[in-house]
Amino acid sequence: MVSGMFFSAALAMIFTQIAGFAANVIDGIIRTAFLSAVLRLADEIDVGADRNPEILFDTSRLTDKADIDAFGTHESIKTVEVTGDAIILAVDPKEPRFEALIEELGKKIGQTLDLCRDVASERSDLRITQKEVKIISAS
Repeated sequence: MVSGMFFSAALAMIFTQIAGFAANVIDGIIRTAFLSAVLRLADEIDVGADRNPEILFDTSRLTDKADIDAFGTHESIKTVEVTGDAIILAVDPKEPRFEALIEELGKKIGQTLDLCRDVASERSDLRITQKEVKIISAS
């Protein structure tokens, strides 16, 4: 978890400090603002049940409610699909209480999507085309 927070913080720093920066390389140009936006978004949507081996979802030893809720939420997200216009979370909540947590996570992903789309649009000639996060039933 700490490495994920560090990664996100590092990308946020790139957003604010390298406005429009492009690095010339032998085979072309690296659009670092766009790359940082895509990496930040990829980090944010790494939320599906397949993100960790199944053995790591054994919550029987967890005692902290926040940890149990986080694991249950991720275990409830069966797939994450990126289409041309949306990020789609297919969910099957483990328990009814996870429905609200999944909705909260969907809103958080939506906020990150908006930020990353804006960064790409304002600081690059490339675009992130997804406009919304959809939550659908996996069953």
